[in-house]
Amino acid sequence: MSSNSLNELIHNLLIFILEYNWIYNFQWIGDLCKINKDSSNLCISSIIESLPTSWKNVLKSASLQELQMFVLGTSNLSHWPNSLINLSNQCRQFTRLLFQYMIFKSNKQFPCCYFNSNSICTDLITCIQMNNIEKNYLLKLSKKKSYELKQISILIQTILLSVVNSTTTTTTTTATTTTTTTATTTTTTTATTTTTTTTTTTTTTTTTTTTTTTTNSNNNNNEVVSSSQDIFHFNEFLLNNEHISDHFQNIPLISNELIENSIMKDGNSSIPLKIVDIGSGLGYLSNYIGYHLILKYGDLFTEPQIIAVECDEGLHLKALTNLSQYNSIFQVKSLTSVVKRLLFRVESTNLDLLQTRLYQFTSGYNYLLLGLHCCGDLSQSMIELFHQDCSAKILLLVGCCYHKMTVEKFPTSDYLRKAMLNCDMNFIEKCITPATLRLACQHSPLTWLNWTELDANKHRIRVLARIILDLILIKYNNLSMVFERYKRLDLVTQCDAIKKLLATNYHENDANDNPRSLHFNDVYPHIINFWQKYLADILCSNQSTNSDLCFTEYRDYFEQIWNLIPGLLALQQLFQPLLETIVLFDRLWYLREYGNINGKYDQDDPYQYSGYIRIFDPVLSPRCMALLVCKK
Repeated sequence: MSSNSLNELIHNLLIFILEYNWIYNFQWIGDLCKINKDSSNLCISSIIESLPTSWKNVLKSASLQELQMFVLGTSNLSHWPNSLINLSNQCRQFTRLLFQYMIFKSNKQFPCCYFNSNSICTDLITCIQMNNIEKNYLLKLSKKKSYELKQISILIQTILLSVVNSTTTTTTTTATTTTTTTATTTTTTTATTTTTTTTTTTTTTTTTTTTTTTTNSNNNNNEVVSSSQDIFHFNEFLLNNEHISDHFQNIPLISNELIENSIMKDGNSSIPLKIVDIGSGLGYLSNYIGYHLILKYGDLFTEPQIIAVECDEGLHLKALTNLSQYNSIFQVKSLTSVVKRLLFRVESTNLDLLQTRLYQFTSGYNYLLLGLHCCGDLSQSMIELFHQDCSAKILLLVGCCYHKMTVEKFPTSDYLRKAMLNCDMNFIEKCITPATLRLACQHSPLTWLNWTELDANKHRIRVLARIILDLILIKYNNLSMVFERYKRLDLVTQCDAIKKLLATNYHENDANDNPRSLHFNDVYPHIINFWQKYLADILCSNQSTNSDLCFTEYRDYFEQIWNLIPGLLALQQLFQPLLETIVLFDRLWYLREYGNINGKYDQDDPYQYSGYIRIFDPVLSPRCMALLVCKK
């Protein structure tokens, strides 16, 4: 893949993103329906105005199943506008094409990583057998958390093993000879030709590296041997590849039932790298990894192997308590000597100080910089630390909460920033907002694709109820001090009339059918009555109100919003993976730019390896992509 191909892809992608920024760059609450403070007129939001009439007609009448097929691209919706179908195809294809430049190329030292041809990404496969101690420990955690600990722990074990194997391989492939005069024969073999030349040379202590490119048509594992020092194995699972527009957020992780666990035991007595866990919270991950290190390497550690860094003092103190308690839970005495905790707020402005503090624990040894779901700017600070600290050998980072980033700092890579400005001088202002980044880190479309009509009905009720409450808060300026708490009220679970309506709708349908989509007229009166009940508490006692909340004239517009909510949500399901891919691309390219001496990225990876591995199933853990980088 040439740089020209990437440049063309990025240019076309950014034009597409700019053209349809109205789809993703809005807030459900606040932008769908507004009241101008200078008048009593309703201000229709830009999203409703921007929707083409032909789109509006099909989206408001489409069933949930049709919308799901539209997002997946699995059905020929012949009566839908071609422009809408093309939008769906382009979203998926851009996501897939861009991700090809970001894939971690699994090699023989990462036996648990396999290339998934459906999602165009490398998946982490695990078949870990847990003992009773681990099971009891993980039972104390949520299903999501315990799953994440198991997955990332096995990847870390694989990384540590790869470091050992890489060192061993480098040693055994170095050939040293004394000063002598010899006849040297060089043979180069390709699929069709063999060339032999003989020369006489004088060598003095020479290191010889042989580079070979081999293609074996009988290789059942689709193994590709690259013409580089790394031998990449694309153990490609030929899953159902019927839809060429699938990507990392709409295809499940490869099932761990397809392969056997291939993690090898390491007989070395020392750990090749220390581990620095940034944003360690209550210490669940650090403690779990520490337990596995003790199982693998023994418990005779004389210095800490894991440094768990946390900025919140309350969490830090609880983590210290957990650490001492887990000595007995894990039935080992040395966990407190393996894991050390550091109270420190990591920011881009204090990385020099952090390096000094870390040196007190690492004594200058190389370490793996680890971050699991690091929010906002913390991820960028970790990337900068990795680039800055020579002792940071490997980076393993799973980001989170992109909308908490400092928006003005995005994009961080010079390449993407220049591309955006070349596309439109105001591109960043138009397209990169907290709403954009919030959508990029929402739940996986796979979750929505598994929704039933009941789920869709609940979502519509919550959105409409919250919009109406928001209008109440805007319309009446004189609010009581407790009005904020009403934003947390959930009509689906706290309004008896709504609960009865949902239950009746569900049971009236045959058990084999989906509940029907609720009509606006069934729901709207119950929402108004619910907020009317609390209106006196929301407003100050001396403020008079109209009994119908003064929203009678807006009923038709509310109905239009109600009918469009599922369709608008479907459009956002299309853009979520694409927007997240852009964020992930930017972080990788920032690292690759600064990994090069000239500060610019070319097609040669400046690292031993760099790219993304999908380590979590997106349904269980939507922020499923791990950035893995190893310095040369």
